[in-house]
Amino acid sequence: MNLEANLAQRLGKLEVEQLAHQITTHPENYDSLFHLTQHPNATISWHAWWVCDTLSRQETSWLAQHQQAIIDYALTTTHSGKRRLALSILLRLPLALSTDLLNFCLDTMSLAGTTPAVSALCMKLAYKLCVDEPELLNELQEYLTYMDTAFYTSAVIATRKNILQAMRQKKLKSRANVYKSQQIEDN
Repeated sequence: MNLEANLAQRLGKLEVEQLAHQITTHPENYDSLFHLTQHPNATISWHAWWVCDTLSRQETSWLAQHQQAIIDYALTTTHSGKRRLALSILLRLPLALSTDLLNFCLDTMSLAGTTPAVSALCMKLAYKLCVDEPELLNELQEYLTYMDTAFYTSAVIATRKNILQAMRQKKLKSRANVYKSQQIEDN
């Protein structure tokens, strides 16, 4: 399979899914595909990210080894489509706290001119990075609560609302667990 030539063609969702399927049947092509995300030809690179994103919906273990490269790319690329795909992949990967990625997400989600998809993904990633860190989670909650939503699309506002709701539910569940623990100790 000439992966580079296939990625250079005009592709739609069906062709990307077919390429993803072909790659899953030939796992030796995973690294070649990831290498092509850095191709100097913007079309080839974008299509390679698109196929990686499609594959990440099924299997993330092969992408986990490239996690830092994906983070670095998401932080540095100026191409919003490729940034969206890299962030989407990161959202599916198991992530350890990365202060660079968290700071990027916090800055980018509220930056005017950021595409709605990138803003929403940054909010989701920030939540994912903070969810197990109570201090950071409280900071994120304040940040989201006091965000001026005037220039956001309804999709980004809904993402913000859903994350704030998930935070409230997490706090309620945590309080309920503390209450149960205290009852058990009292008995």
